[in-house]
Amino acid sequence: METLREMLDRVARDVFPAADGRTRVVPQPSPRDAGVLAFTAHCVVVTDEDPAWVYEVLRDLDCDPPAGALHPAFLAALAERTGRRAETVDALLVGTPLPGAPDLALTEIRDAGHPRIRYARERREEVRAWQADGGVLV
Repeated sequence: METLREMLDRVARDVFPAADGRTRVVPQPSPRDAGVLAFTAHCVVVTDEDPAWVYEVLRDLDCDPPAGALHPAFLAALAERTGRRAETVDALLVGTPLPGAPDLALTEIRDAGHPRIRYARERREEVRAWQADGGVLV
């Protein structure tokens, strides 16, 4: 079975999951990491729950099957079953490093009291943050 890391490593090299309308289940890489990733016509449910449960809930939804894993009813069922709560849609960006320094001047923020950093550290591990002209990158 493919791992989340293997899939994201391929995505970082511009090799995306097939736009085949499928939803698949991959195991969580850690107890903290669970959720749904959406690609073009392809969803990945990251959970240690029984895949049969995931597919049963998806089958029972009254919606377009490729969108089922993002349906509020599925997300609520997944949150309830895993003891989590849904907050907001987020973006996961992956890519291979570009050569050289960035064109934008970045200054690492070490102030753990910054509200965006504090919020991120409550939900993620290995948080780093930088300030640039006009914004913060966490």
